[in-house]
Formats: sequence, structure tokens, C-alpha cells
Amino acid sequence: DEQVAALLEVATVQIEQKNYQAAIKTAREALVIECPPASRNVARVKLGIALLGIGDGDEALRELERCEREWSMSGEGTFWSTDALKRDKAILDKTLKRLR
Repeated sequence: DEQVAALLEVATVQIEQKNYQAAIKTAREALVIECPPASRNVARVKLGIALLGIGDGDEALRELERCEREWSMSGEGTFWSTDALKRDKAILDKTLKRLR
């Protein structure tokens, strides 16, 4: 999970720098690594936001809806705190509301 966490930190910076193509690549790289559900969900949120950044609302909606279906507030086996997961869930909900 440390490798996934590192990739997600990179994706966060890439999104903040509006380097969405790189963030998409990084988030997808994180998604192929075996990891706990909470980490996979955070990776999907990052991917969805980056897809929105390049204007691909349809794919972003698919990824974010999948994330919503699979969402887990259990950070077991990860370094994600409950507060961090709540923040990401709020971002997910807000983004989905805008897309729908």
C-alpha cells in the first residue's frame, strides 16, 4: 500500500498543477496494484477528477459512480485515517452531484 500511497500523492500534486494527463496515468498505475479497497477508492477519485480536468465527463462519471458503489470507510490495512476518507467521500459526493 505504500507504493499506492506514493502514487496517489504524486497524482494529487499533478492535479493541483493542472497536469491532468499525468495524473490520469498515475492514478491508473495505482489502480493496477493490489491494495485495500480504501486505497483503490481514493485512486478512483483522483482518476475521476483528472478525467474531468481534460473534459472527459462521461468517463469521469463512470469511474466516480464505480467508486461510489465500492466505497468503504474502512481504512484497515492502509494509512488512510477516517477523517481523510470522509474528506475524499465528500469530494466524491460533490463531484458526482455536479456531473449528474
